[in-house]
Amino acid sequence: MEKIQSDNLTKIIKKGMRYLVKARNERRAAWILFCLGTFIIILSVLPRFFGLLIAYVSLFENIGAALIIPFLVLKVTEWVSKKEAKIHEEKPEELPPLIKDMESEFLRMGISLSDIWACETSSITGEDFRKSILKADPKRLGEILKNNKVYTAITEKARESKTRLSFKFLFLDPDSEFLTQREINEDGKKSGRLKEEVECTQKVLKAIEEAISVLGSSIEFKYHTYNFLPTISLICVDKRMFIGPYLYGKQGYKTPWIEFSGEEESEAYLEYKNAFEDIWNKVEAQNDSKK
Repeated sequence: MEKIQSDNLTKIIKKGMRYLVKARNERRAAWILFCLGTFIIILSVLPRFFGLLIAYVSLFENIGAALIIPFLVLKVTEWVSKKEAKIHEEKPEELPPLIKDMESEFLRMGISLSDIWACETSSITGEDFRKSILKADPKRLGEILKNNKVYTAITEKARESKTRLSFKFLFLDPDSEFLTQREINEDGKKSGRLKEEVECTQKVLKAIEEAISVLGSSIEFKYHTYNFLPTISLICVDKRMFIGPYLYGKQGYKTPWIEFSGEEESEAYLEYKNAFEDIWNKVEAQNDSKK
């Protein structure tokens, strides 16, 4: 079952990437033709001005116009249809602004979800910051999280919201063999970094859960670990979704990310959303069976 889930995610990400590469190539080709067509039209002005090659001026203008048309059509089509996807060179946004603007649902899936706790204002960063979280007792952790932007964004959103909110987080099991392999892919060795990051995420999410548990039953806040080959990192806030593939040797936030809109219930958006829900339901069922 785990291999099937992994294969399905791989097929989905490949399909999304093929779609976006094709769209990006079409835009590049249209832009090249537009520049060439514009250049030809500008050149055609000179013969008309000097009275040279008059018989060919109209031909040049028609060729130039024909080359420009695909670019104009593409731009009009994108504007009218509100094209469903965008490509970002790296992870496009931090979590706090997305949480602040959410209306009802926040989904996050990845390997370690280090952006949950690494997005902070403390001068302590990197390895020292990870270790400070892992060693902190409840009181010290509370002091650290006062400077954590995600902690603040979620607790403030939960406190201010008058409607039902749902937060769901999926991250790799800290004892998973896939975590160890991914660590070797990224760091070139078994460094223990990703395991520490996952353990930090667990500790911080538990603290957030405890902080908002007193705010009422209208707040759903859950997190689970999974144990299969990770292929994508996902952020979904209401009808806005970001997908980042896990490429060999690169950390997830440093790879190209795809942004999908769910306003029109696009096929790509629904496939990724269903993939998250399938994994969530499977993991939750497994956890319930252990109780």
